[in-house]
Amino acid sequence: DKPNPKQPERIVAKLTPGYRMTCRVMTKEQDTPIGSAHVFMADGRVLVSDATGQIEINGLRQGSHPIVVIAEGRERRRVLFDNTLRPDGQLEIRLEKAGRIEGVVVDQEGQPIPHAWLKIHGSGRATTLDGRCVIANDRRIRNRKRRSPMSRGVKRWADVILSEK
Repeated sequence: DKPNPKQPERIVAKLTPGYRMTCRVMTKEQDTPIGSAHVFMADGRVLVSDATGQIEINGLRQGSHPIVVIAEGRERRRVLFDNTLRPDGQLEIRLEKAGRIEGVVVDQEGQPIPHAWLKIHGSGRATTLDGRCVIANDRRIRNRKRRSPMSRGVKRWADVILSEK
């Protein structure tokens, strides 16, 4: 029997079934479900929780899986779960309420600094043309004065006066 050159060689692939994780996203303060929370998977999938806060993640391999959970008005949360010992498991994720800060970046005379760049733990935040800024949903925000370098390479510092809303 000679193989037919017009027919491709037949390959058999044996797939193992994927595993499943059921997640529930809740508020930390009151244990109430958070609907419309987004779960970002390392493989590129984005899942959204239902009204009861439930999300079902299917097709998982055994091992560790990093996810990022985001919900409006809540802090962003990174979670690493491992399903090696429990291939079909449950996970509860509780999100804290996030802060919101609005303010104006001003110089020593109290004048707005246009195009100032705020730096919070390694991530930059730009302001608008008039120096106004809004930073929300970030647990690193606290109600206090912060300091930020002025824009365009000027080597002096300016107070960033912020108030919590």
